[in-house]
Amino acid sequence: MKRYAIFGLIDHSTAELIRTYQQVLSVCTGDSLALRFPIHVTLRGPFWANSNGIHSLLYQTKKSTAAFHQLDVLLVGPVPVSPSLCWLELTASGSALQYMSGLHTMLEGLVAPLMLRDDVPDEHKGANFRPHVTLGWGVSPAALCDNLFNAGPLKLHGIIESIAIVGYPEKWPEEGSVEVLGRSNLAREGEATLDILH
Repeated sequence: MKRYAIFGLIDHSTAELIRTYQQVLSVCTGDSLALRFPIHVTLRGPFWANSNGIHSLLYQTKKSTAAFHQLDVLLVGPVPVSPSLCWLELTASGSALQYMSGLHTMLEGLVAPLMLRDDVPDEHKGANFRPHVTLGWGVSPAALCDNLFNAGPLKLHGIIESIAIVGYPEKWPEEGSVEVLGRSNLAREGEATLDILH
């Protein structure tokens, strides 16, 4: 049994900028956990499953996301979340938020038959799903105000380009990084999808 999740991966240039903020913030807080993830929006949070079912999940995810396209998003923050988390909130028009919610619901359905244990509390699923990009853990108000964001709030435009199945290392969070096991690239509007599975 291993721990997995499903992420929406952000375009390279936006991801590089977000990573810079994460790096500076990790120096301020002494917590580098955010640097051990790919830059992402969590679409289906951590769950435990047997590794022999993951190939089937990769295939079902690829098949089920074939009708979905890349999504332009606005990331706004920092948003402090009790007790010491900080993230960029994903904002979008009503139709885009429905799109994200639809992806989340679909992925919940795909994971359910394989899941042996769920690490996501009910208050973070369904109607309570809040898409975001985490900047860091262990973040005090002083770290936000006095360092990274003294010029004011961030507004970053980005694109969710692909859906990825990720795996956590066995000794998480003590060591290792979350790795992409396979991904399905989302097409630009009017283009065919290109799927990449490892």
